[in-house]
Amino acid sequence: MTSSKINTLKDQLLKTGRRLARPDLLFWTLPYLMILIFVGTIAQKSMGLYEAQKMFFSSFWFFWYGVPLPGGYSVLAFMTLNLVCKFLFLSPWTKAKIGIHIIHLSIIILFVGGLLTAITMKEGYIALSEGQSGSSVNDYHERTMTFTNDDNQIAMSFYDLKNTTISDLPFNVKILKTCVNTAIRPRENLDANNNEGIGAASMAEMVCADPFVENERNIAGVTYRVSGADEGQNGIYIAFETRQTTDQINGYDVRLDRENRALPFSVTLNRFQRDVYPGTNMPRDYESRVTIQDGDIIWPAVISMNEPLRYGGYTFYQASTLIDQDGQAVSVLSAVRNQGWIFPYISGILLAVGLLIHIFMRVKKT
Repeated sequence: MTSSKINTLKDQLLKTGRRLARPDLLFWTLPYLMILIFVGTIAQKSMGLYEAQKMFFSSFWFFWYGVPLPGGYSVLAFMTLNLVCKFLFLSPWTKAKIGIHIIHLSIIILFVGGLLTAITMKEGYIALSEGQSGSSVNDYHERTMTFTNDDNQIAMSFYDLKNTTISDLPFNVKILKTCVNTAIRPRENLDANNNEGIGAASMAEMVCADPFVENERNIAGVTYRVSGADEGQNGIYIAFETRQTTDQINGYDVRLDRENRALPFSVTLNRFQRDVYPGTNMPRDYESRVTIQDGDIIWPAVISMNEPLRYGGYTFYQASTLIDQDGQAVSVLSAVRNQGWIFPYISGILLAVGLLIHIFMRVKKT
């Protein structure tokens, strides 16, 4: 590449960077962000907290009455790009401005960490009784429909199932209905409406109920039609969360449940202390004494309401408690994997350093 082409490329890069660094771009982005927050907050009443957050904030694009609009990820990414270009192309690089530069850098790091956290963070829970061990977590929001046999497993996200045909199996599956929150009721007229129902669908039908605002309370459900299977297995089935049994089709177990993710270590609950308010059964405080086993590493730890456990990139919080069918207390631990957790700490340190340097330079100047 000749020197003239290199200079032309540099000029074009500087021109583009300065254009993207214009403060009016950020000025016009902020009103849109405010509108997005307002509309997303209002929509939570009808859509539920998780669905509204997923549509408006945890997305790059969404469709509003058929019109494509940028979501929260795109807005945050654009604001970060604007600040980076302002930092690189329009900042006066002098010794006197070093404190301001460090402050700007801290804000950019905070934005990058926020975007990384929003995209990669996974939340789930693990419920353990005393003496019980677990090496996987269940997601709070994501549901998965799985087809499993001895040699193969096909898993699909519940949110991708609507009007889908699954053809990667020895038989065909056509999704007829999906419900974010499911109600199961007996069929009113078995003779007229039951000629295709198999298993639970032969006696009951699935209807969609109004979803709860707290998505973790919803019970997802699917009605699906099977064709091309063995004799007596073709027909309509229903699958929903909390169902204790599974349908079996051509040797495949079919199940709809919370997405399950394996941990790279195991957690054993040694002792669970549950304090209640006097005269009531309302929990006041919880404390879980656990042991982490990671290969040859054995690490005892305590998890309480104000004392989380951090290990292997995961943070475990004492979320709640419940009573199982045997009347035993169960500890529910919230498990969060956040790859951007360190960014706010780095940003805060740089912000403090930048402010101190800026104050020192101003005092020295006077």
